[in-house]
Formats: sequence, C-alpha cells, structure tokens
Amino acid sequence: MHKYLIGLVALFSPFVLVNAADDICFSSASSIPMKATTPTGQFNDLKIDQNALVVTDKKTGLMWMRCTRGFEWNEVTLSCENNIANEVTVNWARALQIASEDSTTTGGYTDWRLPNVKELASIVERKCFGPAVNNDVFPGTVPGAYWTNTHVLSSDSAVRVVNFNRGGVTTSSASSLLYLRMVRDVN
Repeated sequence: MHKYLIGLVALFSPFVLVNAADDICFSSASSIPMKATTPTGQFNDLKIDQNALVVTDKKTGLMWMRCTRGFEWNEVTLSCENNIANEVTVNWARALQIASEDSTTTGGYTDWRLPNVKELASIVERKCFGPAVNNDVFPGTVPGAYWTNTHVLSSDSAVRVVNFNRGGVTTSSASSLLYLRMVRDVN
C-alpha cells in the first residue's frame, strides 16, 4: 500500500521528489508535451562554438551574456560557475550603476546594459523550471530573481524582475539583493 501511495504522489505531483538543484524540462514525450519557447536553434550556432561567452537571439536581435554577472565561464565543464570572490547579487541601485559604469569586455563588447522586463522575459523557457531557461544556451543560471531596468511607475521602490525559478515576471523591492544578466543590442 505504501509503494502505491508513493507512486500516486509521484504521478500527480512529480515535482515533490525532485532535487531542488536540478532543472526540469518537459519533452514532447512527457505527460505534459510542450514546445520549446527558446529553442537552442533560435540562438547563434552553439555547436560550432560551445565556449562562446555570448549568444545572439536571432528572433529578438539581442546579444546576451551566457553567464549571470559575477559568474565565470568554465571551458572544461562548459558552464557558468560562481566564483565566491565575485559580487553576484546586488540591489537595484548597484545594478543600475554596474550597467552604466561597467566596462567589462565580454565577447569583445563593452556596451552591455540591464535589460528591460520584456527583453529578459524573452529568454524564459516555459517548458523548464528550476531554472526556467534553456540550459544549453544559458548554463548555470541561478533559479532566482534577476533585475530589469523597468521600475513600477506607481512606486519609488518597486522594480519588475524575472524569476528564473518558474519564469514569472514579478515585482521586488529595490533594496533586494538579486542577480543580473546583461544584454546588448546587436545593431
């Protein structure tokens, strides 16, 4: 009877038995078939250069840093890894300061900026969660909230953020410590 109950819980609540550190993506073969919202082919060909530090979204014309700001690319694991010495979460004022002053050269470009809410939401992968992102394109993405440059008009202290745990757009206090993913216009 106990095995039967565990099976029913797993069948109707598959997320209960999943390690929180593992990302989950539904394939067309799963019980919830879904089409990818950010398929790998939508971005420049990563099969040619798996060590690319940046990717260009052919649909939106935006170039993204593959790593969350403060994380570093590891050529061996082909993933972004947190270097404890780096500042990875910041408040909104610091995020804006970083976006306007940071002269980081990534991929040969120095004109990186904080994305608006629509831009950042455009890279959410709706068939995945924990993180809700295409892990082939953005490996090592933290399943947490990321800053945008979009503030809430009716508030001096509220900012729109994209939470890459489930992929939702929400609001956060400007004093919160959140992550950054930088973007630039290709043209």
